[in-house]
Amino acid sequence: MAAAGHRVAVPRLPDTAAPRLEPWRKTYGEAVPATGGADSTVLVGRGIGAVNVPRFLEQYDPAEHARLFVQGLGATAVLTPTGGHFGATPDDRVAVPEAVRLVTELLAG
Repeated sequence: MAAAGHRVAVPRLPDTAAPRLEPWRKTYGEAVPATGGADSTVLVGRGIGAVNVPRFLEQYDPAEHARLFVQGLGATAVLTPTGGHFGATPDDRVAVPEAVRLVTELLAG
């Protein structure tokens, strides 16, 4: 990409053996201005970075981020007024009755 004239930034993500969201968000946030700003930036992630790019973006406008992400996948999404992240703790149990209802409807055809 650099050879084609694009500005490229490869951030050094902290503590890759035990990544934490906030330090990674900060690092991504510092890398974006180095590439020319949000309007001209493409974020690419692989491995756990691929998971954390959407997590970085969700802090700005979660509903718009989800809409664009789902649109790009050609999928369907339903945003509910409450929710959270799965796996916050080993015994994490999150009740998602809306998701259960939607999956049940989908499977029923």
